[in-house]
Amino acid sequence: NAYAKIALDNMDDFYFPTRGTRTDAEFTLNTEFSNDDHTHSPSFLFRMENVIPVFPRTTMLFNIYSRSLFNDNFPQFKTTFVGGASYAQYFNHHLPFLGLPPVTIAKRYTNIGLAGVRLQILENHYISLIYNIMLQENDWSEIKNLDPINGGGIKYAVKTPIGPFEIGFGYASNHEKLTFSANLGLWF
Repeated sequence: NAYAKIALDNMDDFYFPTRGTRTDAEFTLNTEFSNDDHTHSPSFLFRMENVIPVFPRTTMLFNIYSRSLFNDNFPQFKTTFVGGASYAQYFNHHLPFLGLPPVTIAKRYTNIGLAGVRLQILENHYISLIYNIMLQENDWSEIKNLDPINGGGIKYAVKTPIGPFEIGFGYASNHEKLTFSANLGLWF
């Protein structure tokens, strides 16, 4: 396997930033040598999270997540997964999408946009309202037929000495069931 990654992070806090950008991009080339044709499976992953202060206790959130698998015989266990909150990402190729349950299998070309607002209601207490949209397809020639998946939700969080405590509820247009998530402690 070959792997290349570039990252930039100038956010002022890891869990509840009030300003900054966190970006990373990575290219991976998986090669299967057990067969005679030495199958190559390239992929590209891009994540960008932006936090823009609007008022002293209000920040806007604008995030982009994208993953492309450039052939159709990509190993199933390394496919793109979507769903859940950002702290619930189980694999590097797992993209957050509030409203879908974690570990939902995505298509080969997956793009997610997120817009939200986070309000600091009390010292160390936050409420976030989030909207996200996902466009995905298995074939670039069918890109004009994209059917967007819309989702969103609300999260409540408290900053504690052992890390954040968060609970969230979400809904997505193609899941049609309310999702629930919870977290307590530092993210690893």
